[in-house]
Amino acid sequence: MKVFRQFAARTMLLALSAGIASAHMVSAQSSGQNDSVDYVPRVKTVAGVLPLDAQYTLSVSAPTQLNKKGDEALAGGINATLRVNVVSFPEGSSSAEAQALVSLDPISMTFYALGETHQTIVRVSATASTTPGDYMYTIQADGPEGIGWGNSSHTLTVTVSQPVVVDNTPPDVTITSPNDGDKFTFCTGGTTIPVTITAVDAESLVTGIGATVGGTPITINSFTAAHTVDAEGQFTAGGVGYYDLEAWATSAGGTGHSPHVGISVNYAMSWLPPLSLGRTIAGEVVIKFAARDCQGKFVADTSVRVEVLEGGVLRFGAVYGDGTDAVRIQQVDEQYIANFKPAKGSHTYTVNVYFNNYLQASTTVTTK
Repeated sequence: MKVFRQFAARTMLLALSAGIASAHMVSAQSSGQNDSVDYVPRVKTVAGVLPLDAQYTLSVSAPTQLNKKGDEALAGGINATLRVNVVSFPEGSSSAEAQALVSLDPISMTFYALGETHQTIVRVSATASTTPGDYMYTIQADGPEGIGWGNSSHTLTVTVSQPVVVDNTPPDVTITSPNDGDKFTFCTGGTTIPVTITAVDAESLVTGIGATVGGTPITINSFTAAHTVDAEGQFTAGGVGYYDLEAWATSAGGTGHSPHVGISVNYAMSWLPPLSLGRTIAGEVVIKFAARDCQGKFVADTSVRVEVLEGGVLRFGAVYGDGTDAVRIQQVDEQYIANFKPAKGSHTYTVNVYFNNYLQASTTVTTK
């Protein structure tokens, strides 16, 4: 989801600036000395991002002196009308748009004494479609002509700016290689697994990518930050078994994580006679098999375990060792051997071979 962030310098909401607006004196039209209307504050700056909705109180004081005609009118009340003058507006806007940006409440006030003060609310309301930029205004209280009502003005500056899109969405991350379920053949000295990660963030640049195997970080090659990044790396699998991969990537929107990818490293397994022949066996079952690496070399792995099950029930189990109840490794003949004595009669068994507690081969055998 995307949100709006304010600019630090130009868009500080409701920032005040001090100054004095120039006064324009209107000459008295009869005898007597005049004075100008006073405003507090004399200058106001309103700033913010679109949309902008702000208001402040403007105090308007009647002149401290009027001419004779004005003094006579004061007893019955002198009505002054507030006027908003557009001084300037940004390119792309218009006088009408600028005029609609500022409103007053009330827009008129009645004075019964010299220097008497009334207040009005100045409202600034910019919509999402308002043209961004600087708008300048003067606000005046105009009394009747000929009474020595001197006009000065309050200066208002409105600065509006476009919203800034903030990325709150982390990158989409995918491990594009290897694929979930891929199988690799074990290599003596270590099995190198290449990893490719794709990270995408349309709003901000992807600046960091990493990955783990079973929670352990792997090496990722350097890359150039971009909205779409394909990063490469690798890790070395030390043995056969299952490996769980996860990747992550960071951008201004946060950190995104990939779905997990599971792969396996396996020996090149082969069943040897008699199991490889597929025949029904009478008497003792001699279980023979071979495990080889990616170069076809025989591997003697003492983590071997053989299980024989019937209908899901374990009937025989053996691990590496000496004797007929164990799994023997004959490196000269390049084979593993285990001996299983089945029950009398016709039976069908499942033979499983594990290395590092990970299933590497499975077959069925029928006895009689």
